[in-house]
Amino acid sequence: MKRIGMKSIYIWKGGLSLFAVIFLLSTQACKSDNVKSSTKNASLERVTQTQAKDMVPKEETNILEAADKAMDKSSEEGTKESKDPPAQKTTKPEESSEKKTMEPEISVEVPKTTSAKIPEELKVKEEEKTEIEKPVVEKEIVKQKEVVLEKMPVVEKTIEEEPEPEPEPEPEPEPVKELEPKLDHGKFNTLLNRYVSANGQVNYKGLKSAKSTLLEYTNDLTNNYPANSASKNEKLAYFINAYNAYTLLLIVDNYPLASIMDLDGGKPWDRKWITLGDKTMSLNDIEHGILRKQLNEPRVHFAVNCAAKSCPPIYNKAFTESNTQALLEQRTKAFVNDNSQNSFADNTLALSKIFEWYKEDFGDLIGYINRFRSTKVPSDAKITYKEYDWKLND
Repeated sequence: MKRIGMKSIYIWKGGLSLFAVIFLLSTQACKSDNVKSSTKNASLERVTQTQAKDMVPKEETNILEAADKAMDKSSEEGTKESKDPPAQKTTKPEESSEKKTMEPEISVEVPKTTSAKIPEELKVKEEEKTEIEKPVVEKEIVKQKEVVLEKMPVVEKTIEEEPEPEPEPEPEPEPVKELEPKLDHGKFNTLLNRYVSANGQVNYKGLKSAKSTLLEYTNDLTNNYPANSASKNEKLAYFINAYNAYTLLLIVDNYPLASIMDLDGGKPWDRKWITLGDKTMSLNDIEHGILRKQLNEPRVHFAVNCAAKSCPPIYNKAFTESNTQALLEQRTKAFVNDNSQNSFADNTLALSKIFEWYKEDFGDLIGYINRFRSTKVPSDAKITYKEYDWKLND
């Protein structure tokens, strides 16, 4: 019984020592609430455990070890004796008496085999503190990184900047092409007014004295060939004036003479000697190739003159783009109503050879004549043609 009682006393003392350790740890944990970093808390905890161990006297430690050994022996003897659990209850008064006598000698002891446990409430507080301190720690890490980056040597790299490509110069606007002034037929108009009568007789002798002016005009014709975009009236005026001017020049160059038929073997209209633009052509090229075919104008037969008495008389004014249509109409009416050229008697219509040579240009002859004639001709009238007089029209 005495052995059992001593063992109980030591157990009670060990429990009381363990309670003292837990109480001490709790006190130290409360003090650590003001610590700002989790690392300091861990260090303080280790120091606390070390202090607790140092506070336990070596004598108490030896007593506990001896008690442990005694307990081991009693357990061996207890196997031989009957174990009676109620016997422990009977020892409680003795334990209390022993407790009273032993209380002054109690000292805090941390068994070597016992590890200090932190209460759950303290763990929760530590976790909350850790969560609160996370942003602070992160900010501190960022600051440290910034300090390190500032201290790092800056390696300057010289980057050769590629020169910006110069903007392509805007294309200069094409200069506005000034429209070439249209050919001025004034020179020719002056010559016609001066050397051609109202009835179409030409003063070749006087015109010969003004040949230089006539050459100037024919040179203007050469250098001012009408463009494809030119109007029909502009082209008609150009080629009608060209035909008449070069016919006059042909006669002037060979004047005096009796008839144009005396030149070039009777075929002066076939000779290519006229330069217009980059083309060299004949009088026939102008009349038949351009005026009749290209411009398809039958009234030109009464505007161009072949320097013969039976030809429609040359008009004493030059054709222009603005007056061409009016002059064509006027010259056609004048020729159709000239009884010396075209007459009607006894239901017979005597016409100029021009209507016979170029009948295809006029179609229905009586219908075409009635279009311009003052006195209408019956549709059943007989048609005849007069002889053509090739004498010079001077």
